[in-house]
Amino acid sequence: MPLNYDPNQIPDTYYEGINLQYGRAGGGQLPTPCRGWAFGESEYNCRFQNTLLNYEQTRKFNASFILLAHDLWGIDFRDEVSDYVWPGDNGNWTSYDAFLDQLMSDIELNGMTAGLVWDIWNEPDGSGFWGASQQQWLDLSTSSLDSIQISGPTLASYPSLTNTWWTNWFSQVRGNNTIPDQYAWHFEGGGDPAIVGPIWDNCLATYGLPPQITNINEYAELWEMTPSGYAWYIARFERLRWHGLLGIWNEPLYDNFANLLTKVNSSGEPITSYCCATDSNTNYRQAAGWWIYNYYGQIQVGDVANTTQSSDGNWDVYATVPAAGDNIRMLTGSHGNTGVYYLQVSGMTSVGYPVNGSVKVYFYRFNGTSSIFDPIGAPENLGFATVEYSDNQVTIGVGVEDPHYAYAVEFERLG
Repeated sequence: MPLNYDPNQIPDTYYEGINLQYGRAGGGQLPTPCRGWAFGESEYNCRFQNTLLNYEQTRKFNASFILLAHDLWGIDFRDEVSDYVWPGDNGNWTSYDAFLDQLMSDIELNGMTAGLVWDIWNEPDGSGFWGASQQQWLDLSTSSLDSIQISGPTLASYPSLTNTWWTNWFSQVRGNNTIPDQYAWHFEGGGDPAIVGPIWDNCLATYGLPPQITNINEYAELWEMTPSGYAWYIARFERLRWHGLLGIWNEPLYDNFANLLTKVNSSGEPITSYCCATDSNTNYRQAAGWWIYNYYGQIQVGDVANTTQSSDGNWDVYATVPAAGDNIRMLTGSHGNTGVYYLQVSGMTSVGYPVNGSVKVYFYRFNGTSSIFDPIGAPENLGFATVEYSDNQVTIGVGVEDPHYAYAVEFERLG
C-alpha cells in the first residue's frame, strides 16, 4: 500500500487487475515522530493515521485489511531507548490495556471495523519482533477483542507438535476459548505447504480446535518471487484452501505492491533503490509477479478443478473450468526448476470432447528475471499445438527452459 497523503498514488487499474483481497499494515519502520505507542501517544497517533490511510485504500477495493498491532505498539526503534517496555513487562499490563483501549476507540471513531482483521503480534518466535518471555506473549495473544476478527498466532515457524511456541499456544487458546477467527503463520523459511498441510490438520485434531480460515499472511522468500514461484504457491494454497499474502523482502515497504509493481526513471531504467517511505515518482510498471496475479485473479474463471502436484513436488498447477465456449485454464509453476513436465487432463468427455480425438492447446509464458525490479511485459503467446489423445485423457508437455518462467495452458470447453 502506498504511504502517501494522496491515496490514489498507485492507479486503480493495478489494484483491480490483481483482484486485491487483502492489505496488511500498521505503520512499521516509520521513524520519529511515528515510532508507535511505546514511544508516546503522539508517536502512536502518527502511526495510526498512516495505518488508517492504508486501511481506507484497501477497503476502496472491498478487500480485507490486516492490522498489525505490534507495529502500532512500536518495536522498530526499541534500541534507541534504554527503558523500552514490552506489553506485560514485570506483570504490568496497564500501558498495553490503555493501548488497546485507545486503538479500539480510534478504530470505531474512524469506521474501521468493516473488513478488519487484528493480527495479535507478528512473529513472536523471531528475535526481531518479541523480546519478552513466551508466557508473556501467550497472555497477550489470548486477549479478547469481541467486536474484531482476530488472527494468530502469526508465528514464523510452521505448525508442529514438537515446537513449544505452537503447543503452548494450542493449549492456551483451547483452554481459554480464545481461538482466533483466522489461523495465521508465515512461509518464508523454506518448506512446502503440501507437506505442512497434513501436519496442520493433525495439530487441529490433536487439540480439538475447529477449522477456521487459514491465512499464510506472509509467504515466499525473495528467490521464490518469480513467476515460477508465485504460480507454485498459488496451486498449493488453492488445493489447501488457504489464504495468502506475499511478504516483502525488498524496498520500498509502502509502495509497489510487495514488488508486484516496479518504477522506472526518466530514462526508462528500473529503480532499484528507494530513499524513503514516500516517493513522488509514479512511473509504475508491472513487474513479473503482477501478471501472474492478474491471470489468477481476473482471467481464471469458473469452477476450480481437482489437481495434483508432480511426483517430485517441483511442479504444480492451478486449473479452472468455465462455462462452455470459454477456455479451460491451467496456471503452472516449477518453483525455480527447469525441465519438461506433463499435464495429464482426465475427463475430456465432461467438457464436450469425444473419448478419443484431438484438442487445440494454447500456451502462454510468464517471463521473469533474477531482478524483482525489472519491468516485464504481458504473458507471451507461444502459439498452439494440436494434441492427439485417447481413453478420455490428454497429456500435454510443457518445457520449462528458465527457472523464473511460469506457463499457462488453455483449451476451449466445448460443452
